[in-house]
Amino acid sequence: NPQPMVFNNTLIDKVKQSAYANEYAQNEAEFETLSQTHKGLARDLLEAHKNENELQVNQIGKSLIAIEKEKQVWRDSSKSLIKMADPTADTNDVNYIFLYFVLDYLPIGFIGLLIAVIFSASWSSTSSELNALSSTLVIDFYKRLYKPNANESHYVKVSKWATAFWGLMAVLFAFLATKLDSLIEAVNLLGSLFYGTILGVFVVAFVGKHLLPKAVLFAAILSEVLVIVLFKYDAVAFLWLNMIGCFFVVILAFAFHFLLKNIRHKAVDI
Repeated sequence: NPQPMVFNNTLIDKVKQSAYANEYAQNEAEFETLSQTHKGLARDLLEAHKNENELQVNQIGKSLIAIEKEKQVWRDSSKSLIKMADPTADTNDVNYIFLYFVLDYLPIGFIGLLIAVIFSASWSSTSSELNALSSTLVIDFYKRLYKPNANESHYVKVSKWATAFWGLMAVLFAFLATKLDSLIEAVNLLGSLFYGTILGVFVVAFVGKHLLPKAVLFAAILSEVLVIVLFKYDAVAFLWLNMIGCFFVVILAFAFHFLLKNIRHKAVDI
């Protein structure tokens, strides 16, 4: 199935009503020709795979890569035309790919159902996150460090203000997220910096209940530093950071446990 040159239909409508409509139409025609060539080569590639013709597979693969680069040239040219037609237009259409698929390929009833599912899931996850952040802030910090002996109604009021605060922070982050490329990739990228370490702590809670708390804390800190260093130097693909963080938390927790235990025994002997 050939993909469109630009996924945001609103931008396409704008440029087609501007002085650059003819140039955009020429770009579309060139892009369509390349897409048809790409489609034919893709079928040839499947046939070559079935026949186990490695030489043909490599040749067709190189041709497909070359066509993709040509198509990208026409995409960039078209986005430049859109920008000239409307200087305020955001030509980053990565986040419209999923919407394009939903609107153009799913039946009408499924579109409404999918939108309802998305809203339900987002409301559920957002409320859980806000409540968790509010509870952590009030119980672990406010109650423990600021007002340990207040009555329950006071903590309820503070929790409401804490929930409002985290809601505001989420809205501000959403505004900043509009400047990112792919939101799905951005969320997974940010999460991969911390998910592995958190998962490692949970795994240790199941398989190493006898481990010293300090050992787990040191392991988590060191693993998080390692994950950030690997991310900074782009040593591995970011999705691998989840597994790396979890693995090192578990291994280092056991190592620190035995190390701290030996130090304690030596101190007692002395």
